[in-house]
Amino acid sequence: MSINISQRGVGALFLEAVLIPLSIIVGDPIFYTASILTIAIILSDLAVFMITSRRTRCSCEPKLHKRLWVWEKPVFNLVINCSRRTVNMDQRVLPKWIKIIGFEKIEKRIKVRAKASFKHSGIYRLSKIIVSMKSPLSLFISRKTLDASIEFKVLPETLYWLIVALGILGFRGGTGGSVFLSEALPVSAALRSSSGVYYETREYVPGDPVKRIDWKATSRAQKLMIKDYREVFGENAGLVFDTRCIGPSTCDAVASALLSFIVTVVKQGIPLNYVYDMAGGKRILFRDYKSLLAYFINLVLEKNIVKDLDLYEYIQPLTTRELRNYLSRIVKDRVIPDKPVTDVIVGSAMGDSGRAVIVSMVLHSTRKIIDLVDSLIDKGVEPILVIPPKPWRDAGDLEEAYRLYRSYNLVVERLRGMGVKTLFWHRRIPGRIAVGA
Repeated sequence: MSINISQRGVGALFLEAVLIPLSIIVGDPIFYTASILTIAIILSDLAVFMITSRRTRCSCEPKLHKRLWVWEKPVFNLVINCSRRTVNMDQRVLPKWIKIIGFEKIEKRIKVRAKASFKHSGIYRLSKIIVSMKSPLSLFISRKTLDASIEFKVLPETLYWLIVALGILGFRGGTGGSVFLSEALPVSAALRSSSGVYYETREYVPGDPVKRIDWKATSRAQKLMIKDYREVFGENAGLVFDTRCIGPSTCDAVASALLSFIVTVVKQGIPLNYVYDMAGGKRILFRDYKSLLAYFINLVLEKNIVKDLDLYEYIQPLTTRELRNYLSRIVKDRVIPDKPVTDVIVGSAMGDSGRAVIVSMVLHSTRKIIDLVDSLIDKGVEPILVIPPKPWRDAGDLEEAYRLYRSYNLVVERLRGMGVKTLFWHRRIPGRIAVGA
């Protein structure tokens, strides 16, 4: 516990600093009396406050430990009980991932309603809460640290899509997680678009374009509703991917977008005529959908794009080596790595029509992406670029964040100017897989 002087206390000390020299210079007993009374008030307020603050007892409840998906924004309550009424909570020291949405003080109890939002997967802890107390005359203020026990284990979206993909291959949930039913896969959530085919009307999520609000549905439901659209693929589709990324948020977005598209291709039977690995500079041929799915699951696991994928909680417990060996047996003799090819050849091989999905962070091999897009458009292929939003959130400092911001926006503006449809990957998946507390 620390005791500091408040603004009112600073004013009292300033008054005392003025009265003392005046009483000495003027020699008026009134100034002597005033200075003595002022210092007596200050010292008595401090003495009483030191005694009462040490006797004050506070506690924070409840303890909360939960596992959540990265797109979830849980609302939770905190209750601070103290033996004095003059206790307040210091909201300025709360971590950035917590937002206070409700605050109520009743007698000796403080009720706080808060909302959590997560930038990426990981462990989020709130272990300390600071409360402040004022002296009887508010000349001094003390701060006391309370033990809190709020912990969220936030799971990456990539894990969600890995469970979906492994479910299609025949893996099912173990005792650590819920049984997954592949019939309930939300595969249509793969490529949301602002101008594709109408898919559904859903509840508004912060970040949705206001122009897509469905006012009729809003008036009926008495809450904001949004028209949702999806991209539709014909008989000629291709995939260009680059798994390179810079941090947990962008890596999760790139891996999720890639797996989501592959799951959509497999579940809907979309002919994928061309797959090109931009980082490796090679074309990959697949004999069937099973090998296609196994290849990209193995790719995400092999390159460790996203850390701490607790798959054992949702499928039959296997070591990573056993799982990858199983996937390798599926891929063997069914995946044919083609010879390295140039970006121009990729555009020619796609044919004269169709769509090509490009999954990339666009900040690696930017010139290759621009040349590839130019080649695709020249051959009549419509490129659809799927990119992570706001990659600068993974920057280590402000200077790097600004550099990423400028580079990213310049590249995106250039690609849009070339006529490329750009889709930002957003984490807006309904929680179809239960996560235990």
